[in-house]
Amino acid sequence: MFEPPAKPLPLPPRFSTPDAYIASLLAFSRTPMLQTLCGGVHILDFFTRDPPNDIYSTILPADWRAYFSSLSIEEVLDVLMRLDLNRLETAPSSGSESSSTSSDDGDDGGAGVGARPIPATLKTFIQEVRDHCLVRDFVPRWANTPDAVTGAMKLRKQYKRGEDLDDDEHVMRHMTVGMKPKKMHEVENFARLLHHFLASGAISPQSSPGADASAPARKSITHIVDIGSGQGYLPRILASPAYGYDVIAIESKRSNIEGARSMDAWVDNREENRLRRQALREGKGREGGEAYVREWRKKGGSVQYVEKFVDSGELSDVVAQMKANRERCTEKGSVESSSPPEARLNGKPDARGEASGDEEICCNGCQKPPVDGADGAPPTARAPTSSPDADGPRILLTSLHSCGDLVHHALNSLIQTPAVHAVALIGCCYNLISEKLNPPTFKPPYQALINLESLMLPTSPPSTVIPPLRNPHPRLLTTAPSIESPNPHGFPLSNLFTAHRVSLNITARMMACQAPQNWTKETSHYFFTRHFYRALLQRVLVDAGLVGRTGLFPGPGEVKNGGVSGEPVIIGSLRPQAYTSFPAYVKAALGKLNLKLPPGFVGTAPVGAGASEEEVLQAYHKHYSTPEGTGMGGFHALATTWALMAFCAGVVESLIVADRWTWLREHMVPREEREEMGLDDGLEIDRCWVEVAFGYEHSPRNLVVVGVKRGAV
Repeated sequence: MFEPPAKPLPLPPRFSTPDAYIASLLAFSRTPMLQTLCGGVHILDFFTRDPPNDIYSTILPADWRAYFSSLSIEEVLDVLMRLDLNRLETAPSSGSESSSTSSDDGDDGGAGVGARPIPATLKTFIQEVRDHCLVRDFVPRWANTPDAVTGAMKLRKQYKRGEDLDDDEHVMRHMTVGMKPKKMHEVENFARLLHHFLASGAISPQSSPGADASAPARKSITHIVDIGSGQGYLPRILASPAYGYDVIAIESKRSNIEGARSMDAWVDNREENRLRRQALREGKGREGGEAYVREWRKKGGSVQYVEKFVDSGELSDVVAQMKANRERCTEKGSVESSSPPEARLNGKPDARGEASGDEEICCNGCQKPPVDGADGAPPTARAPTSSPDADGPRILLTSLHSCGDLVHHALNSLIQTPAVHAVALIGCCYNLISEKLNPPTFKPPYQALINLESLMLPTSPPSTVIPPLRNPHPRLLTTAPSIESPNPHGFPLSNLFTAHRVSLNITARMMACQAPQNWTKETSHYFFTRHFYRALLQRVLVDAGLVGRTGLFPGPGEVKNGGVSGEPVIIGSLRPQAYTSFPAYVKAALGKLNLKLPPGFVGTAPVGAGASEEEVLQAYHKHYSTPEGTGMGGFHALATTWALMAFCAGVVESLIVADRWTWLREHMVPREEREEMGLDDGLEIDRCWVEVAFGYEHSPRNLVVVGVKRGAV
């Protein structure tokens, strides 16, 4: 029996219960250092203030800075994320007589890192961050053999033409065409996980232990709905003969739907042609080939594509179309719909000026007419994944890497759409999540607007943050949410996190999209260089008077260095050649911004009069990248700060995931208690949990949030 995990959250070893973990997580999220590193700093402002008032000197204690200066960037990453802290020599804290040293078992485990012992306060902070990040190790519970476990954790490459494959492997080779190895790892493992949820009772609750025998019979899921289906990779696998589910793929971009349909048709054509060739080799002729094809189509499920922009949990229009398609299929004895390809479900008119439902794809995703029977009569209708029911479809709503608020809408569908009985959701793009209690933010955070003290509980410690460095666009203030008028779709969702007034600005949420444990020496040096160039360019723009110290282009009638209401400087992507040197980067960036440095510009570069622009920019680079220039070693300081921010952002992702799970758990309490909590939405959850769906080293956003309604049918 495949049951939910023993622990509903992948807890760090320090904690034995979710309640203890969440209480400690909420308390730790209010600590000043974590708040500063998770949203209180933005790299653009790194060089706009001079020592000793620069950001690096302001936010980090002197002993931390001294310790980091003794390490290379690679060693900084090791200390933060990889080394056993108990084996690092600790500097004595103030008033102590001795320091703890590494064990003397012959393995230093990193005790010799750096030229000085690690400060005790830094060591404690690093351990606290580690202890409050959810565990991300992938142990596929559905794999029942060591080989299956090993295979699931590896990054498989595409099957090669000419390999000796069995029938299932031939199908999978066709299904995975167009996927990169990372996407294959995600789709195949998530499909297996969903299948075992449904096949073993982890989601289908008729097999739950201790079920009330007098309760009405519980029925299984009939459809899987994938929101944000993209190119249809997951629906295609779930509808394949390996699983045979009926899938509704909801996608907002028409081009993605058309591409998915084309790939569906290609997959079916390839497999059916292979089966026909196999029949010819076996001497069964054309009729044998068509028999193989009919059998192949009976094995699979169906995929129905829906063009719809999901902006709430209300999916009743999708459910209505599913019912209509089922009735039409029953009447016609076929699973293919007669709706034209141009039809849409989102209420927009199709080519005939009418709104109608999108077409259902027959069997394994093929859009062509079904193969006739041997006697020329149409084949009998393929049996649905589960028996039809008068109550309509019973949906498992899923999504593989939903952006922003899409996970919140999917969770709310448990309330707003009765046909949704379970959810299994993996989120991503946390920077696109809206905020429930605070104004929408852009880089850097709106510290000038938010009274952080008013957002804290009376028992919360006071927060120390750096002064505001940039102001918001006035337009955003007119629609800003607040505690009095919160945004119902924003973070946090749960009553508990809302009561604690947890707030994450866009800088914190963007950093939560990082994967620092996967950084290598080569990749980290590359993007550290990119960040250094961008931060140094900001200093050049400020010194040249092209941008105010607020980080904005000056508004009409404003003094350039004092402008506060202009637009932020957004450069976007540049060609790789732009990162070969700092002068090349400045040239490319200014060209994209349609700006030029003033004639004879020198700024704060240590060069003489008459220096060329390239000499000035090279002098800027040298001055701000080395300790001899600014006294802090700008490149090393920036890389260290960025590493700290990315490391701490693991707590931010844990806050987001824990909030979603807490929202589900709040609906598991008895009705009387729910009414006292103000939960009068009618939702009752039977079980909920979070588990790891695939390998972090292959796909860092790997936590799936699962919730099942109580008494779900």
